[in-house]
Amino acid sequence: MFAAGLLLATLALASPADPAAADARAVPPPRLRAGDELHYAGEVVEASERFDNRFRKKFDLEVRLLVLEVGPNHADGALLTRLKPRLDPLIAGPATAVLGHDTARQAQPATVRVDLVRIDGRGRVTLLVPTPAAPKGLGAVLDLSQHVAAGPSSPLPLDGPPVVETGFCVPLPLRSAVVGTTWDAADGARPPVAWAAHADSLWNGGRVLEVRGLQQSEGFDRPLEARGGWRRTERVLVSPADGTACRVERRVERRQGTAVLGWVEVSYDLQPGTRLTGERFEQQAREAQAAYLLGVELTALLARRAPPAEFKSRGVRVRQFLEDHPAGSFREAIQAAHRRYLAAASGAQLPVPLAATTVRPEPPRVGGVAPDFVAPCVPDVRQTRLSSLRGKPCVLVFYRPNSTTSAAALGVAEALHAHAAGRANVLGVAVLEDPTATEKQRADLKLTVPLVDGRAVAGLYALDAYPKFFVLDARGALAWQFDGHGPETGFLVREQLDRLTGPGGTQ
Repeated sequence: MFAAGLLLATLALASPADPAAADARAVPPPRLRAGDELHYAGEVVEASERFDNRFRKKFDLEVRLLVLEVGPNHADGALLTRLKPRLDPLIAGPATAVLGHDTARQAQPATVRVDLVRIDGRGRVTLLVPTPAAPKGLGAVLDLSQHVAAGPSSPLPLDGPPVVETGFCVPLPLRSAVVGTTWDAADGARPPVAWAAHADSLWNGGRVLEVRGLQQSEGFDRPLEARGGWRRTERVLVSPADGTACRVERRVERRQGTAVLGWVEVSYDLQPGTRLTGERFEQQAREAQAAYLLGVELTALLARRAPPAEFKSRGVRVRQFLEDHPAGSFREAIQAAHRRYLAAASGAQLPVPLAATTVRPEPPRVGGVAPDFVAPCVPDVRQTRLSSLRGKPCVLVFYRPNSTTSAAALGVAEALHAHAAGRANVLGVAVLEDPTATEKQRADLKLTVPLVDGRAVAGLYALDAYPKFFVLDARGALAWQFDGHGPETGFLVREQLDRLTGPGGTQ
């Protein structure tokens, strides 16, 4: 299987003929080949400013990506995230003198996690999760085309070190991201990240492109309105040659009122890398998959509270694997799992690791701010961000192109668009279909109402039926919603919209 992946080694995530890649001032997506191994090293600093719990913690951070297979427009790889608590030298000396032994030797062991990830042609990262057909057991070989499926994106912790570090991949827009370009990238149920190709810069004497990102909770910059909140800032230096991130800097800050509660800073640099081939690649890939499958197995055993005897028997198998196979870059992850097996076999109650699962968000509630989102327009490549439409009421019409109700729902949307011109925004959100179907229907119906590709948006609104109408006030809060379509639908939506745009309405 891996040999087949190597046959695709010459394929890149972005074609050299792509105008974005050809433009020296455009941020290219990562061009990865099977066998590429990216290695990053840096640190994480976690701080609390609470008066009753002030502290500073430092961790050594290591991130390693081994590209296993490359497809026409994506790359699949094994991602290792390693965090090692760093002993404060100001404390280590006095502690050694008081306790009578070297405290550095008893420092907390590193936490090591291995995930399978998919990086698409625009640099967007999703976790891969096993399918029911995936083989189980240490030493099994995964066929990435059949045994795994795309899962959720990796959520970034807001109050601690990263569990899965993917910040070396910048999600790019559909159009060329030349210096001066700004765009928004969706981030699950959180507000979108505002990215900008900022400027040319230097890293280790070479030219790079500086990309900056900003994400914050609703009202973070208005502490008198929103009592609590958080803000995330990113700075990524990207090689214009192959889209590889050379340096990543991130700060996540939390506040309560005007007081800072704490912050987490992450920074790491690209280390000299290599490309593995032949038997060396096969061994490294086998070890990476073993580490991943071991983590999946351990999570399942801890979740169902398996008896200590089961952990003991499987721990013996892990030890045998370590003895029989040569050590590679992912060996420490297997050793860390082995320690956890031994601890669980002795009766220790261990926490269940974070699993790659999709959490279904709560549906919007009347009176609450509707989830913000970013979606590409149809048929061009511009983006629409919902929050940019605030200042006027807005109607969202979620529908499925080519369904039996889509034409009627779009008829209502088109009529509302004409009726409320200048007073409100109307947006058709197409989901669960190929964008070409949306474009064709738009042309066939001669629509003028703006449409967006909402396949990545439907989950934010917990939709289970189509069409669905949401009416938002000028602040972005949900004022009314309606499921389905009938003869009365257009009248009801217009009535709610006129209530917001007429005299005394919430403009």
